[in-house]
This record gives sequence, C-alpha cells and structure tokens, in this order.
Amino acid sequence: MAKSKRIGILGGTFNPIHMGHLVLAEQARGLLRLEKVIFIPTNLPPHKRVSSLAPAQERYHMVA
Repeated sequence: MAKSKRIGILGGTFNPIHMGHLVLAEQARGLLRLEKVIFIPTNLPPHKRVSSLAPAQERYHMVA
C-alpha cells in the first residue's frame, strides 16, 4: 500500500501572489509537516470588486 502524502491547500485571490502568501505557505508546510502546499486561486470572491482583479487565467499562471 502506498504511503499517504500530506498536502496543504491555500486558497486566495493571489492578485498578485506576494511574499506574505509564500511565507504563510512555508510556515504551514513546516509546522504541519506537509510535503507541499498547492495554491488555488479563487475565481470571483464575494468581498472584492471584480473590476480590480486580474483575469483568472493570469492569476492561475502566477501561482503555477
């Protein structure tokens, strides 16, 4: 049987991704002993104006 992997998921608008996001992911990875953290960009968050967001595809490429 294959060993389970510990993977974290971090959601956000990442408009743009910045050092705060990276530090948060790295701290979570260390504290929770995660193998990796996957960034998942939010499409249209209810608390932000859509006109102020970069297109979803661009934000996806920022975190890929």
